[in-house]
Amino acid sequence: MDMLAKAEGLFKREEFEELEGLLADILARWPDATTAEILSAQCAMAAKRYDQAGDRWNAVIAKYPDHADARREYVRFLGATRNHEELERYVATIAAPIAAAEARLEFFLAMDDYRAAMEQAAYLAQQKPDPAFRLRHARILMREGFEAAQHAALWTLRELYEMSPDSIVIRQNLAEALIGARDYDWAKELVASLPAGDKRVEVEVLRAWSNHTEGDEDAAKERWKEITSHQYFPALHARIRTLERIDDHGGEVRPGEILLLSVLRNEVARIKWFLDYYRKLGVNRFVIIDNASDDGTENILAKEPDVILYRTPDSYDAAGAGMRWINELVGQHGKQNWCLCVDVNEALVFPLYESLGLRGLIDYLVWKGHEAMSVTVLDLYPAAALDAEKSTGGETQWSNLSFDNQFYSRGHPICPYEETFGGAGRRIASDYGPISKIALINGSAGIRFLLGSHHITSARMSDVTGALLRHRLGQSLRNGGGSSEPFLFKDSVHFDSSEQLLELGICRAPEFFLKVGRATRTKKD
Repeated sequence: MDMLAKAEGLFKREEFEELEGLLADILARWPDATTAEILSAQCAMAAKRYDQAGDRWNAVIAKYPDHADARREYVRFLGATRNHEELERYVATIAAPIAAAEARLEFFLAMDDYRAAMEQAAYLAQQKPDPAFRLRHARILMREGFEAAQHAALWTLRELYEMSPDSIVIRQNLAEALIGARDYDWAKELVASLPAGDKRVEVEVLRAWSNHTEGDEDAAKERWKEITSHQYFPALHARIRTLERIDDHGGEVRPGEILLLSVLRNEVARIKWFLDYYRKLGVNRFVIIDNASDDGTENILAKEPDVILYRTPDSYDAAGAGMRWINELVGQHGKQNWCLCVDVNEALVFPLYESLGLRGLIDYLVWKGHEAMSVTVLDLYPAAALDAEKSTGGETQWSNLSFDNQFYSRGHPICPYEETFGGAGRRIASDYGPISKIALINGSAGIRFLLGSHHITSARMSDVTGALLRHRLGQSLRNGGGSSEPFLFKDSVHFDSSEQLLELGICRAPEFFLKVGRATRTKKD
């Protein structure tokens, strides 16, 4: 049905308003169009109309109690809304233990609770001798992020490969696991063995990675152009409904200026620190997207002569965590500039930043032919939650704060070709996402952000890496209700300097960079 294919495309692109109208038309013509009914409930959920989504899901489940797709998407809705009580009630109605376990698995995946998901996936793999269950278990282990889970996934995939060496899907997944384990030679052999006619995105990504490992960055870039022309990425393809320039001074970017691009909302308490910090670091001009602030942030920024200010009321999530706007404005303003992309609560540091500044770093990157620099996010915290509640403007007092010195890095097939996990966000706030980002890009290199700022299209990555100091005050790192329970634990480290981060291996730089940078500091002193 052409109308249904269009509806699925609209859902993928998060065009919910147009989708609602089309689904209403489809269901008026075909009241029992199951896929359209499921899509209607998914649409309300994705648009965050949770009460409406709940009503629609109740109707779908009542009408199609044994429909596999309806069951899977319904429990994902329950997981996204963290409705444990309703999950237990619903699972009790499922007679088959395997189906009940699959429902729980989808629930935990929707919650991003990978430990609970791994338990359910392991149970399914043990209960049914089906390679598909074991493969899924391995993929969930790969998403968990830490070393033990990566090794378990790799051994599972090796065993599956021994059983079915001709399986393209198993070879593809084993190659991904080997990249994670940095066993690049075998991974390249497996990628080369995949059929030339297989143009699936997952396979093309692996081929682009292989181009990169062989030093052929131009081929990797061309392959990514092809990938992004066929695969939808919100950060590249989401519709921009409103992005209006509103500053009142008419300033424009000049070639060679260092730009900072950021999306923010209601940051009046932090904005002065943010501008001052990055001006001192070497930023020449700011390109800021205000996402519907109502606390006066916009008024402050509009008057700053070095700020180009845009306003949008559009959905941050639908815009790929705001990166659709960043990509657009890098294209408009930054094609002849180095562009720093950070959040308003993040302070960029890198080896010898105290003396070299951004200009010194960029001079080195240009000399080396590098196009982007990766960073590790360090969530800093005080001794206890009550101290966080009392803190105001704490970003300027980094030495009073600590970070978790507990990380795990693995290879990854998408640029920057590695991911780092861990930190306080994982320990305290159960954040399983990667804490590695791309902070700095050469706007003339045609680089585009893909998934937040964690991954980009192919680029020549710097051998210098940095960190983003982030002080997440209040709610995000509270233990609840003004608790005085300490945040500190055995691997907590007080932040001191870029030299400290070098010694700990959190930041990296080649010896020549450090030698010249330290000599520069000595001359200045």
